[in-house]
Amino acid sequence: PKSYRITGFRAAVTGGRSLIRALRCRQAEVLPPETGIPSFRLSEDGLTLEATDEEGRVWSWDRLLCALLRAELRGGAGPLCLPYAAPEAAEEVAAQEGERLLRLGRDGQAAEEVWRLRPYARDGMFLALRLCHWLHSAQSPFQGRLADLMDSLPAYETRETELPIRSGRGRLLRALRQAGVA
Repeated sequence: PKSYRITGFRAAVTGGRSLIRALRCRQAEVLPPETGIPSFRLSEDGLTLEATDEEGRVWSWDRLLCALLRAELRGGAGPLCLPYAAPEAAEEVAAQEGERLLRLGRDGQAAEEVWRLRPYARDGMFLALRLCHWLHSAQSPFQGRLADLMDSLPAYETRETELPIRSGRGRLLRALRQAGVA
């Protein structure tokens, strides 16, 4: 993937040593958590990211993904692809920017090709680096504050439900895979 310099960008990292190293390699200033600078926390597996904006609001991976989608589309990125499980609000963000969002499991080969080229949709560290790039880049439509970028998103709620499966797990997984969900 293309490397981006984010020289002079100030952020805190509360989880993820690899993210600290990656930011420092791009000459960003990594500080202890404090009010007024964005703070990032990478999950243990590195797949998801949580961020706290300059106002102290905590943002989940799905909202950060929608925020990056907004920044990428405003910055002139071509077609973008998100996983099937990304929130429906991502479709609204794409429509507001005059684009169509590709989804894995729905849009076939075209989605898979775009997916391979954009690792930030499936990797928390790449998501953090790309967000920092858009917040710091002179070409960025959201130069400056994570809070401003997050405020540009449509309001939405997410809900998770766990369903216990007592038998037939293999059959269920095969059906989900055939439906393109798993």
